[in-house]
Amino acid sequence: SETDEVDGAVLSSETILRGVSGREVLEELQLDDDELSSSKHEARIMVVPNMLPTYIPLRLAQKILFIGESVQMLKDTENLKIHHYDENIGNLLQGRENDFLKTLHDLQERQEFSIPALEVEVDKIKACVAEQLWKLVVEDADLIKHLKLLKEMYLLGRGELYLTLIDHLHTTMKGPPTTVMSYDISAAFKQSLAKILTYSEEYEDLFELKLDMKTDDQTSNEKFKSTWDLLQVQYNPPWPLHLLFTPSIMEKLNMLFTFLLKVRRTQIELQGLWAFLMSAKRSGKIKMTSGPIWVLRRRMAFFIDNLQYYLQVDVLETQFSLLISKIHKTQSFENINRSLDNFLIEMLKQSFVSMKKVFNILHEIIYHCMAFCETVTSSDDLWDTSSKTEERIERIAEEYNKQTSLLFTILSSVRSHQTSPHLAQLLLRIDFNKFFTKKSAISMTSSSSSSSKDLL
Repeated sequence: SETDEVDGAVLSSETILRGVSGREVLEELQLDDDELSSSKHEARIMVVPNMLPTYIPLRLAQKILFIGESVQMLKDTENLKIHHYDENIGNLLQGRENDFLKTLHDLQERQEFSIPALEVEVDKIKACVAEQLWKLVVEDADLIKHLKLLKEMYLLGRGELYLTLIDHLHTTMKGPPTTVMSYDISAAFKQSLAKILTYSEEYEDLFELKLDMKTDDQTSNEKFKSTWDLLQVQYNPPWPLHLLFTPSIMEKLNMLFTFLLKVRRTQIELQGLWAFLMSAKRSGKIKMTSGPIWVLRRRMAFFIDNLQYYLQVDVLETQFSLLISKIHKTQSFENINRSLDNFLIEMLKQSFVSMKKVFNILHEIIYHCMAFCETVTSSDDLWDTSSKTEERIERIAEEYNKQTSLLFTILSSVRSHQTSPHLAQLLLRIDFNKFFTKKSAISMTSSSSSSSKDLL
């Protein structure tokens, strides 16, 4: 039979360890040379549920793993020195090792093994470790500063930076994604940082803007996709902030980034369209009285401006303030981790990214806004009201009105529901002058009149 040596003990494929065969143990421990050379040891530590003894709950195993990873990480004196941390911080258990060992030994000597008693002691050790990690992450690594940097880069807190970047990439992003385009995007990002920020070197060390050509979202409609949607911010968290900013956290932040950037781009395009129309009016290419174009642009800008304000003020600023407040009120690393996770869940929910029905409608609206801007700016016959351009604008207006009415209907249906207060908040923004309410009432009246005539 096959044999292997693990920490000095010889395992055979026929060996049975607490109900788990030796073959299964060997399969779990087997790593090829590439993995050993390319992966860090701590990145491979994980709990395999089906290999746990039946009497050990998964939650207890996760707690023990958390303690072990934390102790292992803070024994890394090389990183402590590189990042100028006090090496004494590696004493996670605050000199209480003997007390914990004595208690665990007493549990071991009992005639009956008690899982609840063991979990109580593990919780005590975990609380001690979590407090020390809090000090390392919040105070020594300056977590609050890095959260503010993430807000600026992923959540568009630095509006002037992205205004400059969008202007730089306006022509570049029109084509299909290519490797050359990736270099252009990276260069434009660095140029924008240098132009807007006086201390751009810190941002360049921490952040990169990349084109993720592997993105494959099967749930979204292909017509809504553009090269812009492949842009992703990559954050390189300094040690030990990698404990908080895991790949799953960064993925959620990039989902928010993609949507917020799309809304901001639409707002910029509509503002640019106003300047284009004024220039066309002065040069005689369009009449100031050509109502449909001006009215539609004004309505689109009104909606997008209020959506942008809702996302940045009502959602982002409110939730970010709550996150910072929670971090200041706790001294537990786990509570910080939980607060960060809750922050992103609320952000995804209140920005509608995780609410597929509303999110798809917003994508439709944004798509029609961008199509309208492109149609008008690329046309040379805006003076001719019978042109194909006017016909396309009418179709865009019809679809836009349909989608905004549908969105208003959904928002109105949950206005009084306490479970979705953020929907009511957006409704307040887009319908503060009761435009949609009156429009909906007229539509309902027309429908009722038509139904009455059909009955007669």
